[in-house]
Amino acid sequence: MKVNTSSSDTESYDFHKLEMFDGNTLFGMEGRVKKMSIEMDPYDKPWNQYLFDKSVNDYLKSIGAKQISNKKIPTELINTWGETPDEQYEYMHKFYTGDAIDGKVRMFVFKTPDKKIGFQIYSNVATGNIGVVEMENSK
Repeated sequence: MKVNTSSSDTESYDFHKLEMFDGNTLFGMEGRVKKMSIEMDPYDKPWNQYLFDKSVNDYLKSIGAKQISNKKIPTELINTWGETPDEQYEYMHKFYTGDAIDGKVRMFVFKTPDKKIGFQIYSNVATGNIGVVEMENSK
């Protein structure tokens, strides 16, 4: 697997926000952000959602990241993103990776002595996406 650098879902920001969901509430994490669309390597291999999910989960577990949610964000929270579906999708594309409205985005956090890192992981039968936000000096 590799990052699809030509995808519009692959973006980098020196300072931006990803919104996280802990299973009950939404909260923002601000800092350096990378949003990545993932593809199979080589590209002509068929997408394997199980391999993507297993690889990402195994890696995050190996570094000590804690999964804070594996739930779909409830409609009542999504409705706070805007009054119309267009406003809600625009908000989602700014602060989430993958489809947080119709799908489930898994959320993880990882703490080091001087940083907190948040991960958004999304996959379906056709694609995978990873969002990472790195907050510095966040003890």
